[in-house]
Amino acid sequence: MKKRKIDSILERMRDVANTHKDVEMCEKLGISYGTLDNWKARDSIPLKRLKQIAKENNVSYAWLESGEGEKNAEAESKMMVNDIAVEYGSSSASIPVLDVKVSAGSGNNVDSIDDFSVSRRLSVDASLFHGGVEGIRAVQVDGHSMVPVLLPDSFVFFRETDSWSGDGLYVLVFRGVLMVKLVEADPKTGNLWVKSANKDYESWEYDPTEDQSTMQIVGRVVRVLL
Repeated sequence: MKKRKIDSILERMRDVANTHKDVEMCEKLGISYGTLDNWKARDSIPLKRLKQIAKENNVSYAWLESGEGEKNAEAESKMMVNDIAVEYGSSSASIPVLDVKVSAGSGNNVDSIDDFSVSRRLSVDASLFHGGVEGIRAVQVDGHSMVPVLLPDSFVFFRETDSWSGDGLYVLVFRGVLMVKLVEADPKTGNLWVKSANKDYESWEYDPTEDQSTMQIVGRVVRVLL
C-alpha cells in the first residue's frame, strides 16, 4: 500500500498521544474519528489544526509537521537563538510550501483557508525577508492573470495575515477560490479593488461592509521568485 504524505505526521501524532492506535490518539488529542478519516482521504491535515495540537501538547510545531528539530516546544524555543544565528549567518532559511497552487486565472477551489497543508520546503536567502521569516509561507502560481507581475509556476512568498494592510499583492480566498491578486483601496468609496495585472482578465470591486465572508485574506506577498 502506497504511503500517504500525512502518514509520517500521524506517526508523530500517535507519539504525542503515547499510543499506537488511531482511536486512542483521536480521543487524547480531541479529534473526531470522522475528521481523521477525512484527513486520510484527502492526504492533508490543516496547518491550523497541527498548530493547535502542537500548542496544546507542548510539542514543537516544526517537529510535528516535518520531523525536524526538537520534539519538545521548550527545547525548540531555547535552540531558536542559535538556529536563527546559523540561518541568518549563512543567509539560509527553510520556508514551508503550501501543497495547493494559488490561482492566477485558472481557478483553484478550496473549502476553507484551513485546507492548506505543507509537505515540502524551499531553502532561500533569509536576508530577503525584512522582519524575519516567522509566518512566511510560499505557494506556487497557476495561471496567467497576473502576467507580467507573476508568471505561471513562479513562487510567491507571503507573510500570514487575515487583514488588508495597504495596497499590494495578497494571497486570498475569494468565493471559494484561492488566488493571488493586487488589492488596492478606492479612496472615494473605501472599497477594495481586487485587480488582475493581465488586462485580459477581470478585476472587481469589493465592499467589505457588504459581505465579509466573500473574501478572506490569507497573507501579504513579500517576495516573488519567478
